[in-house]
Amino acid sequence: MALTDTPAKASDEGAAVAADDDTSRSAPTAIEQIVGTGDHRTIGRLFIGLSLLFVTADLVLAALVNFNVASRGDLLGDAVGVRMAMNNPLALLLCGAMPLILGLAIHLVPMQVGSPAIAFPRAAAASLWTWLLGTVLFSVAMTVNGSYGGSNLKMARLGPVAVGLICVALLVGAVCVMVTVVSLRPAGMTLARVPHFSFSMLVAGFLWLVTLPSVIASIVLFHIHHPGAEEIAARAFPALEWMFRQPSLYIVAIPVLGIVADVAPGIARSRIKMYGAVQGMIGLFGLLAFGAWAQGSTQQSTLIWAAFAVGAGLPVLGVLGMSLDAVRLGSPKPRAALAGAVLAPLVLLLAAATGLLAAIDTLGKGQLVGFTVGGFDAAGGGPAGPGLVMGQFYFVIAAVVIASITACWYWGARLVDGGFAEGVGKLVVPLAFLGGALFGGGHLLLALVRPSADDSRVFAGVAGAGGVVLALAAVATLGVLLQRLVSPSAAATDGGGATLEWAAAELDLGSIVVESPYPLLDQKGAE
Repeated sequence: MALTDTPAKASDEGAAVAADDDTSRSAPTAIEQIVGTGDHRTIGRLFIGLSLLFVTADLVLAALVNFNVASRGDLLGDAVGVRMAMNNPLALLLCGAMPLILGLAIHLVPMQVGSPAIAFPRAAAASLWTWLLGTVLFSVAMTVNGSYGGSNLKMARLGPVAVGLICVALLVGAVCVMVTVVSLRPAGMTLARVPHFSFSMLVAGFLWLVTLPSVIASIVLFHIHHPGAEEIAARAFPALEWMFRQPSLYIVAIPVLGIVADVAPGIARSRIKMYGAVQGMIGLFGLLAFGAWAQGSTQQSTLIWAAFAVGAGLPVLGVLGMSLDAVRLGSPKPRAALAGAVLAPLVLLLAAATGLLAAIDTLGKGQLVGFTVGGFDAAGGGPAGPGLVMGQFYFVIAAVVIASITACWYWGARLVDGGFAEGVGKLVVPLAFLGGALFGGGHLLLALVRPSADDSRVFAGVAGAGGVVLALAAVATLGVLLQRLVSPSAAATDGGGATLEWAAAELDLGSIVVESPYPLLDQKGAE
């Protein structure tokens, strides 16, 4: 029979057999449903949960690296200490902070723009599993004497390949979020009315698209000629050092501003007066985070690079000020998320101030003020180069973790049934801030005070203690998330938001015409 022929009508007996076959098929198991899911909420939860797990592990590793410096290498030994110090920044950034932000975006952005699904749901799922595979491979390579600084040749080559795989996964997920913001908005929601977190992910996604391919290209170029383990440590790792320095480091922190600008007025049930100005500041922060051009030491000693460092704190300060003004005009409740919306940008301002000091010292060639700038060449046995550079990196990672914890408590009722326990949050958020302040503050003080070799061990210990405290806050957030997933609560907490993710389940989003950035406040006013 030709493909264009119409088949004969099936007999009643054949239909009965087919029906028996259908009923005999077993329902998919829970694991099959998770692995094969295209639901953005499930993908987002998995991203968030796994990222919190890796963030906790990476923060503990960072603490061990700093404690190893405090013990003069007695804790981990020279070889292990150097290898862990070189790989830990990559793990914190690519295996922890960036996927944590991406997971929040995959879950929340479609809800914020009133879309029932994320764009390219299968690609979003592929992003999750590819990132998880790359993270596991990177962790294995780092553990068994491989990756950057390892002596096992096969494992040393596996580490950079896993980093490239992680970058590809993050790029795919970012594209899904960006297309959702651009293409799946409801009637009336122009880009000028998009919620701030969604808008910040649009800006951050663009920066990821112009930054991470440079990392992938660097990895590919080094692997073309089959490098040895020593060459990977001596040349391939320094080629990626610019990722952990300003301005490129800020690409992970752009969504922090979006979270702050959504959480503060949402809790206060008020509006930000100059909505477009806040979007402009988020865009300016994204512009100042573009750093693929500053990959060499020559570019990092120019006036343009210094201007980027000077301007980095201005958008953060502006967004914080306008968000607090919205709180002043509203009727806020003393919630954990409101405290996090204030504390996260404060830590980010510390990072900007630390970067400013590093820029001043770099332009002065170490003769102007004489701070300890440091770096990420761990060959000297330090925590990837103690000083201002390391302190700024730790501050930015801490700001992202604090903002993500804040987002979990604010949008908890949209992440899991019943939301996150408010009493626990009022302990976790200040704990995270304390940990973040100590985490980067140890290296900042080390650079400013310039103590003797013996006294510097104390500051490394302070940074290590901060890493442990911040890890406790992250694992507590993960514990609350898992507890709610296993034992959901019927009573969901009211987030008090004014954007579409807080719309009632029975509300027909397809019939809504958005007339301002705060459609739910408009609806309440009309009622």
